[in-house]
Formats: sequence, structure tokens, C-alpha cells
Amino acid sequence: MFKAVAWTLLATAFAFYVGRSGTYASYYAGMAGIIAAHYFMYLAALLLIFGGELSRALRIRRLARALGD
Repeated sequence: MFKAVAWTLLATAFAFYVGRSGTYASYYAGMAGIIAAHYFMYLAALLLIFGGELSRALRIRRLARALGD
């Protein structure tokens, strides 16, 4: 759930950034688009890793509670 919401927010923010930086991209041609896409992929990977770690922590917590009862 967290990953889906975070991914949607990141994609919306990236679309807003790309829409607002049209003149900047025209100055630096394709380089700005490549850097922006690379940054988006970096943040997306970060969110996926964080979401996986969060899921793992919650699963361990649930298992500990189940074994403790």
C-alpha cells in the first residue's frame, strides 16, 4: 500500500517538474531530460527499497506477536 501511494506521489511530482521546466530543457537539450529521468529512477528505486524494508519490519513484528501469544 505504501509503495503504491509513494509511487503515485513521485510520478505526479515528476510530471509537475517536467511540465514546469520546459525552458530549462530547451537550453540544455536532451541532457536535462536524461538527468531528470535518472533522478526519477533513483527516487523510485529508493521508494521500492524503503517499502520492502517497511513490509519486512511489519512482517517480523507480526510474527513476533504471534509467537509471543
